Amino acid sequence: MLPRFKLHHKLALAFFAFAVVVSGLTSYILFRTATSQMNQDIRQRLLDIVSIAPGALDMERHERLIDPSHEGNADYMALHLALKAIKDNSSDIFYIYTMRLAGDGKVVFVADAETDPEHIAHLGQEYEDPSPLLLELFADPTGPVVEEETYTDEWGTWLSGYAPLRNGSGEAVAMLGVDIAADTVAAYKQRLLYLALGSFGLTLPLILFAGYLLSRTMTRPIVAMKQGADRMGQGDLDTRVAVKSRDEVGSLAESLNDMAAKLKQGRDQLAEMAEKYHSIFANAVQGIFQSTQDGKLLEVNDALVDILGHESAQDLIESVTDVRSQLYTRPEDRDVMLDILRRDGRISGFETKMRRKDGEEISVELSARTVTNKEGVDCLEGMVHDISERLKREQAEKDRELIHKELVSVSRRAGMTEVATGVLHNVGNVLNSVNVSATVVEEKIKQMKIGGLAKASALMNDTSEP
Repeated sequence: MLPRFKLHHKLALAFFAFAVVVSGLTSYILFRTATSQMNQDIRQRLLDIVSIAPGALDMERHERLIDPSHEGNADYMALHLALKAIKDNSSDIFYIYTMRLAGDGKVVFVADAETDPEHIAHLGQEYEDPSPLLLELFADPTGPVVEEETYTDEWGTWLSGYAPLRNGSGEAVAMLGVDIAADTVAAYKQRLLYLALGSFGLTLPLILFAGYLLSRTMTRPIVAMKQGADRMGQGDLDTRVAVKSRDEVGSLAESLNDMAAKLKQGRDQLAEMAEKYHSIFANAVQGIFQSTQDGKLLEVNDALVDILGHESAQDLIESVTDVRSQLYTRPEDRDVMLDILRRDGRISGFETKMRRKDGEEISVELSARTVTNKEGVDCLEGMVHDISERLKREQAEKDRELIHKELVSVSRRAGMTEVATGVLHNVGNVLNSVNVSATVVEEKIKQMKIGGLAKASALMNDTSEP
């Protein structure tokens, strides 16, 4: 697994890599520029040498050196010493010599400053590999010249310069040649390369240190924001990031602080709403529940606990593991309710009967909907309203209306409407009183001494029976 680098490490490495590339390119360009300048300087020094050196040579002596047997005589040695003095004054010169064109047009050596017998160019010896530039200068001796590039001949590879040698009348009668070894030029280049590499190597630690400081400075506010965001993520929404810069990082810190303030405000509002919801849930007069679709209760409020006759919510949830078989007196009603929920997603005013813990049957009205809870489980949420008393009142009202209709019909047949109205009034009072039994109602009707009311009395007996 690759190591996880921090942001300031990444920035430091990125800066270091960028700086290395830039520094390397800069060093390379400087090296190339310095090398080019060095070549120009060497060529200029060589041009200066071949421009000045002819003045140190005695051309009368030079013109007298015709035959190879003259090598070593006084004229030759005078020229030899003059050439050697020029060579000794410049450490860059490897060879310095003179040449002329022979009668057959060949280039031959005349005088040489070399003392090593193995390397000396003897008087009258042919120069077998003259460069094109040298031949051009013999043909048109305009002035001192230097080769553009190094040139290789039988003695090696050289950077050479040439200058015409003129007699007393100004006629070009010979040529001066000066050679600088290619190894000397390469040594200059190598020294420049070492200097470039050395300067590059010395700057690397400085670049690395500067990159580290820069990355730390740049990432300090980002690290502060990251730490602040972590604390906010852990719930500490009072945390504020202290970044005072006025750039984009500072704007981001302000936005983070504003977000924390809004989150805190939202959290407080949610807590207040949750408290209100919990209060409504706990204190509602109607039973509220949440259950799984397979009949397991998840949450219930106190009102539902009272409706179903249990001691506590925990008692209800733990004791009822299947609402279909344990709560519904007609389990098929739950199947019908679930079918409606699957079809419509909600149900309202569904009437059924449930069984309390003590076994008593009660009539209830259900309203429910399908939801997905925070665990991702499909559930039912709804309310249960005990409508037993309401149904009793509705039934009593229906019974009253039935008696009223029967009494009116009987009274009309007996021609005693006023008496029937009085009886109806008395019966109504009886039905509205909780403490008066159906037997008393029957006795009141019998005391009316109206034979046509016997049927009403029998009806009262029927309705009074449980």
